[in-house]
Amino acid sequence: MDKSGISKERLTGTFLFILVLCAVVSIVTDAMVYRIGGDLSSYLSNPLSAGATAPAFELESLAGKTVSFDQFEGSPVLLMFWGSS
Repeated sequence: MDKSGISKERLTGTFLFILVLCAVVSIVTDAMVYRIGGDLSSYLSNPLSAGATAPAFELESLAGKTVSFDQFEGSPVLLMFWGSS
């Protein structure tokens, strides 16, 4: 134990946990980009600011219908992206 009362084993375990967590987040993010078949670099390099027009896109609703973001022009929209496998 060091002066703070934390053992080297606990510090090592915490460090390894954080390292593995970062690797998992990286792998999941990469898989998500691959799954949507796109390159997110254009969105990341040009982030939207408040009041800017959002890019057009279409998604499948839970009812199986295609919903276009353009359908809601002029209305407030709350987007919640959630996925599971």
